Amino acid sequence: DVYKRQLVTEPAHLWDPEMGIYVDENIEARKDWERPATIALYEPDGSPGFQAEAAMRLFGRSAIRLPQKSLALFITEAGRGDDRLTYQLFPDQDLFQFSSFLLRSASDDWGGTMLRDGFGQAALEGHMDVGTQAFRSVLLYVNGDYFGIHNIREKQNEDYLATRYGADLDELDLLFVGYNHDDGPTDIEVLHGDAGDYEALVAFVQSQDLAAPENYASVQAQLNTDNLIDYIVAESYAGNTSWHRNRKVWRANSPHDRWDFLVYDLDRGFGRRYTNTLQDILSLDSLFVALLANDEFKTQFIQRFAHHLNTTFEPERLAALLDHLAEDLAPEIERQRAHWDVAAWWEEHYDRESRISGRQPRPELPPWEEEVAHIEQFVRDRPPALRQHLVEAFALSGTQFLTLDINEPAGGRVLVEGLPIESTPFTGAYFRDVPLRLTAVPEAGYRFVRWQGPASSREETVSLMLTGNDTMTAVFEPIAAPNPWLDLSRPRSWAAVLLLLVLGNLLLLVMRRRRR
Repeated sequence: DVYKRQLVTEPAHLWDPEMGIYVDENIEARKDWERPATIALYEPDGSPGFQAEAAMRLFGRSAIRLPQKSLALFITEAGRGDDRLTYQLFPDQDLFQFSSFLLRSASDDWGGTMLRDGFGQAALEGHMDVGTQAFRSVLLYVNGDYFGIHNIREKQNEDYLATRYGADLDELDLLFVGYNHDDGPTDIEVLHGDAGDYEALVAFVQSQDLAAPENYASVQAQLNTDNLIDYIVAESYAGNTSWHRNRKVWRANSPHDRWDFLVYDLDRGFGRRYTNTLQDILSLDSLFVALLANDEFKTQFIQRFAHHLNTTFEPERLAALLDHLAEDLAPEIERQRAHWDVAAWWEEHYDRESRISGRQPRPELPPWEEEVAHIEQFVRDRPPALRQHLVEAFALSGTQFLTLDINEPAGGRVLVEGLPIESTPFTGAYFRDVPLRLTAVPEAGYRFVRWQGPASSREETVSLMLTGNDTMTAVFEPIAAPNPWLDLSRPRSWAAVLLLLVLGNLLLLVMRRRRR
């Protein structure tokens, strides 16, 4: 399902020594240069998609140093004077408005699979409370000449937040937050809006006792803690070695008034199967570490992490997703590598790339199928490794299996630490001796009756402490249907009431006449 995109521009805009943005000399300065281009898309069946005018710019920190670079495209004219493209770029996403988007060359995965970041973010989409970027591969032709595989992605800027979340740009703050391995936070870069409120939040977190419920409640009012947890879980699972340089946080007073983190650039993930990224985060992320002083946050982090390992990162689900994405690229990867002479580039850079991927250094370019197989092995080996990392980080006693069931499948659903399970019965591994929050949510026409199991209760939300393998069943029952003739919200019920009044009055008249 790789589709074609045409880009037409003056050759000098790319390759002229004085003005070309694709020239390696003094590449850092060229990164900020914009050049005009006409872009067009053709779908896999050959049908035309759209044509628009755009400004193009180099994109990324490391990608600009690759032979095949990444491009950011900013729409300047999409017809009838519109500077926003109206088109469904991603068939699996209900997104139709774009003022900009990316053509990524896969950055640090350029000599590898070219799909690590797209695969990682597709795995999170719809399963985690984090902002992700849609993904689809494209064959780029520049002035009619083959230019290889690029990954078309959303650009996570202010327009992305307006399109995805309906954020009011006048109320939006979007920040880059970087961490340094030597001395903690290094910089906060304002991408849109202002950093004052975020800096005040960080200062509050680092100066107050977050074990106090009122202080933690104050933080929750400003920071989406579910989102922060899922962000840490995602980076830890991926083993992303560049997590500390890929952090964006945002909030908009209307309608999204709490700080959220965005996930992006997972190209250095899915390499070392046993790397302990969680420990790296615990040593650097002062905001996250401060919040762990609160027992409610810590237990939610541990068990929410466990639930994601059971569901979001279930190996068979991810292996199927990987196969689907790899199937799209497989027919094109040989031509891509030959066009850019990736083998020669690899011979010069293999040591650095091997350190990123976790493979033994090898001077020859690894077969693409072997690199994809390495990611598949990663998704199979990663969950048990991460459970052990959690045991070590929080001095836990291990896991037990919990089975969750519902007496009446249509009656409702069950949430684990606020996260749904798709079907019941469901069995997953959760940590012993750590409270696990379960919530029963009845469907329309049903009511919750009770929990059956070791934490038996009539409350919809219970806290369960696992000491062995257990089963919890949520019991729902139908709500008795009201008599439709007595439901005054229905017009016919009012008609029945009026009829009864008329009949009652007639009966009274008859009785009075008989008395006379």
